Amino acid sequence: DFNQNVNRQIVFLLDTSGSMSTNDKNYIRTSLVKEFASRMDENTKVGIVGFDNYPKLYTSSGITNDMNEIDTAIDDFIEYGNPGGTYIYRGLQTAKQILNDTSKDNDNGYSTIQSVFLLTDGYSS
Repeated sequence: DFNQNVNRQIVFLLDTSGSMSTNDKNYIRTSLVKEFASRMDENTKVGIVGFDNYPKLYTSSGITNDMNEIDTAIDDFIEYGNPGGTYIYRGLQTAKQILNDTSKDNDNGYSTIQSVFLLTDGYSS
């Protein structure tokens, strides 16, 4: 169970390289994100970034706790497919920028923890 007295900002960084068509053809990585999001509390927000040759932000507001936005982001991610290479560093740069651009200020007085959760099947190109 999560500690309720902390804010969490998490970017899920999901591999969309060509090898994921074979190694995760059932999109288990997106099922994990949906399961996590369905259990998060109001103090937790997530962002979804896919990466292959270039990173792509799928959550339109950067990070969110809006389940409709998360579901739409996952659907868009799946529709995009797995077309490119595995440029992890570019994805990490984007995730870091999203977190840097997101305010840690809050009205509840809790501290904020920022994290990146990387899901990939390989080495960076």
